[in-house]
Amino acid sequence: SVFALGDASVLSDPLPSSAQVVFQQSEYVAWNVWASIRSIRQLPFQFTPLGEILTFGNQNASIMTPPSSPSTNDQQGQTSDDDKDGGEVNGVLGSFLRRMTYALRMPTNQQRKQALAGYFKSSTMK
Repeated sequence: SVFALGDASVLSDPLPSSAQVVFQQSEYVAWNVWASIRSIRQLPFQFTPLGEILTFGNQNASIMTPPSSPSTNDQQGQTSDDDKDGGEVNGVLGSFLRRMTYALRMPTNQQRKQALAGYFKSSTMK
């Protein structure tokens, strides 16, 4: 078997050029390498868009959430009207939400506490 990671590794249905693609693919590749060695069923990759977060300095950011439902196309390839757009939060509130998002996605409680403490320490020193 050949395993590949990254947005350029897909031959059909291109994926976004973002780290979240590789991060999600890594879990599938790890499982599929293990499954290949054990001769058990491998899993097809399914990308879940998580939105985008952009930072503009210490206290300014923009968060764009993905649409609430997957995009659906009619027979002519047009997006249907019932798709819901994602949301966007900017500025200081965007910066706060960005920090909270990163803290909550940390793998351990200790790392979450450190991330939150670092945010609150830096925000109170200004």
